[in-house]
Amino acid sequence: MKFKGTEELDICVANGQSCGIYLGHHCNWEWITSLPLWTTGKAHCAQIYHVLENKQFNNLFLRLRQRFGAECIPMAETLRQIARYKQDNQPIVLGYISDQVPFWNNIHHWLDFLNHDTPVLTGTEKLMRSTKQAVFYADVRRIRRGYYECELIPITRHPETTGQWELTDTYFAMLEKSIRNVPECYLWTHNRWKRTREEFNIRYDTATGKVDLGNLDDIKKRKGIK
Repeated sequence: MKFKGTEELDICVANGQSCGIYLGHHCNWEWITSLPLWTTGKAHCAQIYHVLENKQFNNLFLRLRQRFGAECIPMAETLRQIARYKQDNQPIVLGYISDQVPFWNNIHHWLDFLNHDTPVLTGTEKLMRSTKQAVFYADVRRIRRGYYECELIPITRHPETTGQWELTDTYFAMLEKSIRNVPECYLWTHNRWKRTREEFNIRYDTATGKVDLGNLDDIKKRKGIK
């Protein structure tokens, strides 16, 4: 994988600012872990990941994803690790794959994505805004078999000044453009639209502001919905 646009990232790091990179399940995103080979070396590169239940497979994925010098940070430890690096005055470059389907109780925003009403993750935006990370989008393109190019496109160096969900909306608009350019390289098996607004409205309790995670038929029966 060849990287373009790392100069802006290096400038942010040289000024002591950490960076966050929005990623999608498009083209060979796994090779983005080779980013440390293309930076000045002053930044500590890392990516958020889900710990696998199978220890053998988890260790295998860790070896594959960390072999170029990037650290894998378990999702549950994200805030703790960001705070630790900030305390050590160590700028980090953190990758976030943010096009997953959010759990029912973590749905806070919907948007039109590929002509579908889509619930989206907003935690990445909240992290970037609260930690004032310079925001980039990784536009990955397939050049030919086994060869990819990743362009780091700057979105903003001041995420704290953006409006609510502005970063999320921008990310999904850029991801949609990437997908429409090369639709065959998107992970369509991800079942991006398995959670609908109709079902969310049934599960959502307006009195408590909470989402019922129980059996849908039981919820409908309790609410008198046929």
